[in-house]
Amino acid sequence: MAIPVYFGSASNEDSATNDVFPVLPLGYVADTVFVCLCTNDGGVAIPTPTGGSLTWTQVQGSPQTAVSAAGTSVQLALFWARAASAAETPPTVSRNGGNHIQARMIGINGCRAGDPIHKTSADTLTADSTAFTIPGLTTTLDECLLLFFVTRGTDVNVATGGFVEGSQLNGGLDTGTTHPVSRLNYGTTLGNGSGLWFLTGAKNGAGIIGPTTGTILLASAQARMLVALSSFAEPGGGGGGSAATGLRSLLNPGLN
Repeated sequence: MAIPVYFGSASNEDSATNDVFPVLPLGYVADTVFVCLCTNDGGVAIPTPTGGSLTWTQVQGSPQTAVSAAGTSVQLALFWARAASAAETPPTVSRNGGNHIQARMIGINGCRAGDPIHKTSADTLTADSTAFTIPGLTTTLDECLLLFFVTRGTDVNVATGGFVEGSQLNGGLDTGTTHPVSRLNYGTTLGNGSGLWFLTGAKNGAGIIGPTTGTILLASAQARMLVALSSFAEPGGGGGGSAATGLRSLLNPGLN
């Protein structure tokens, strides 16, 4: 077995008036796992993608919605699907009558059969801050690909997408955990605006993955997730689990 491999993404699709049609990344094959990354301003739920040839499932721990007293807000929703062939057709992501929607596809090869997701963790920050912390988790399988996500709710038009490249740091670089690598750093100024930073890492042996910190250019409410995908099956079969930590925001809204 080997660690699953992130191989690329397609273009970001956004709109303040219509549904969007996120295309699939080039180079996928039968058994590629796609993850659809969706954000809006949190005013309405982001529906599961529909249409096309793929069957979409919401990632455990998703969606995460953060609204601050200062007025910034954002929702992060993640969905996955598996290609049955190299000739799939992409879905539609509904704006659902909301302020705006943006959606983007990423592709991953080498995942196990069935549900590819081993563990997830997620939380929100409801106080505007330029510092973020993506919660950690504990894997019980070896050789996991790690997907890190942090979102912002600010309407900012900058080339970097609003997140400070190079600021990311996994707490303590836990044994067998590689440094998070920036993959996508983007946003939209349509409607109230939103943005997302997507990074990848790897966990060679089962164990603890500490929190991952970094910096946003403008203070914002945040939705954050960590997703671990594996090539190994769960002991006894079935899917993985969630270490969602959304209560952290309720108990301590000032925690980054």
